[in-house]
Amino acid sequence: LNHPWLQLKGHKNSTESLSLADMTQFKRGNSLQKACLLYISQHSICKKRENELRKIFSSIDTNKDGTLSQNELLQAFKQEYGDEKMAKMEVDNLLAMTDPDMNGEIDYSEFLMANL
Repeated sequence: LNHPWLQLKGHKNSTESLSLADMTQFKRGNSLQKACLLYISQHSICKKRENELRKIFSSIDTNKDGTLSQNELLQAFKQEYGDEKMAKMEVDNLLAMTDPDMNGEIDYSEFLMANL
């Protein structure tokens, strides 16, 4: 909770905010590490946390296609930051770190990995 953007004026301390913070902390790893994180994310999250994450994912996925596009992420981060430039920078970094198939979108499994 000492991350600089958590200290921004007007920050909302919500579950969605914390999930966005977790996603920005996600680091790009090697293939084995990614495979392990995928397995862990799909098998070890408690039901309560999984339900929270599913709701957050659904709230960001405004077109309901099952993926988070760059634009959908940008809208979520703009709402969180209140600053379009900062939001764009975070989304670009986030996609670079959490989109291993490099399709410009984050699917639910990638979202779960980033929120471990």
